[in-house]
Amino acid sequence: MCGICGFSGPSNEPLLKGMAASLAHRGPDEDGFFSDGGNISLGMRRLKIIDFATGSQPISNEDNTVTVVFNGEIYNFKELRADLQAKGHRFRTNTDTEVLVHLYEEHGEAFPKLLRGMFAFALWDAKARKLMLARDQFGIKPLYYALSGNRLYFASELKALRLAAGVCGDLDPLAVDYYFTYLYVPAPLTIYKGVKKLEPASTLVFSGGAVRTAKYWELQAVPGEERTEEYCLEGIKDLLSKSVKEQLVSDVPLGLLLSGGMDSVSILAFMAEHAGAGVKAFTAGFGEESFDELPAARAAARHFGAEHIEIPVRADIGAVIRELAGQFDEPFADSSALANYLVTKEARKHVTVALAGVGGGRTFCRLPAPPWRPPAARLPESPGGPERVRRPGRVKLLGFRQDVGELLADSEIFVAPAVKTMSDQGVIEAMRAGLAIISADAGGNPEALNWGQAGKLVPAGDAVALASALSSLAGSPRDLISLAARAREFYTKTHSLPALAAGAARIYHSVLK
Repeated sequence: MCGICGFSGPSNEPLLKGMAASLAHRGPDEDGFFSDGGNISLGMRRLKIIDFATGSQPISNEDNTVTVVFNGEIYNFKELRADLQAKGHRFRTNTDTEVLVHLYEEHGEAFPKLLRGMFAFALWDAKARKLMLARDQFGIKPLYYALSGNRLYFASELKALRLAAGVCGDLDPLAVDYYFTYLYVPAPLTIYKGVKKLEPASTLVFSGGAVRTAKYWELQAVPGEERTEEYCLEGIKDLLSKSVKEQLVSDVPLGLLLSGGMDSVSILAFMAEHAGAGVKAFTAGFGEESFDELPAARAAARHFGAEHIEIPVRADIGAVIRELAGQFDEPFADSSALANYLVTKEARKHVTVALAGVGGGRTFCRLPAPPWRPPAARLPESPGGPERVRRPGRVKLLGFRQDVGELLADSEIFVAPAVKTMSDQGVIEAMRAGLAIISADAGGNPEALNWGQAGKLVPAGDAVALASALSSLAGSPRDLISLAARAREFYTKTHSLPALAAGAARIYHSVLK
């Protein structure tokens, strides 16, 4: 996995080694350091995957004027290397990392667009006295940075930045707000003021005490002739096959996290195609029939001749949560992280690298995108009151994990879904927006509505009662305004940002001590 870290300005060996040591779990095999006097210090921890003998980092170009530390894999590095060698570049190693310094020599800051893989790196140009950071197109590999005074600090994880004095201080109320709404902190924010995530498909250049960021890639629709479904399916199959084949390049044992769903089973099919039978596949078993994935995973493993390793999940969930809090470094509430952690912990006893189907659903539009809004698109903090109700009767329904901010921006009445788990975020957003809320008594998070005090409750499944409630509010602006005001008042009292931030700070810092 590897981890990188560093900072500009005068060298500080204890700090650099401490930052690298905090990332040892990412790279348990070796560390490496580089310092250019009072200009830059780079550190890294390495997990050896490609080129055991000569792949140690940092790695420099022929005259040692360009140096890089790197986390990730470049899947097309062999083609890039061949092209660079044809242009006269000389290589010292067989690792994918070395192509970065030569690509920079050849193409300058624009070279990340040539990379196909998952990566985060820091590259120092000694001649130009310039530091360049970059992150892969989809943000698979993390990278955090902070500008403190005229010094830049960066690392693969927040815990390394916490070691630098004055970098990770107060919690960011805006980030806390996002977390309580969406259950994670979206980029470029972090839980700390002044510390940012480098966004996917972005570069950062630090020179002369100033930071400059830029996007080097974005997904765009390419106009062209209409294709048949058969043509598209064959194209997808070919691309997936090539993608899996590229990711099988490794000098260490490699396996698969197999859920039994379409994403991971598709990967297993292509792994079997390129690597043959005997692929090590790992599946977590929960013992609960309604969501246990073992039967489907067993069938898939048997069909493709995989060596199937089943991992029963009977862990101390409290202990796992405390462990994960230290790994994530900032609030994160996706419960799937628990199972992922347990299955990968067991898989590590057998393999060093494991492929997974995470993200495949969104790539093929099977799952909605994560619900977050950039700060510029935020709703006003206090939009309640009579002036908010300009078009009585406009109604929006909330679907699961939609961008509720955009959904509610032009509404006066919010009808929460009858399924509680689908409505929590929407009810909170609707209260904050000062909308009149109707919710099912047996769902739609009635607790958040204080059992009818902050919204109108109707019997679950009673369409007549729902229609009557809607009709009543739509026909009475006074009732609409009154109910909206109650919702806003309840939200202000129970979800005030200072109270939430203070509570989050207490919990967060107690876990990290």
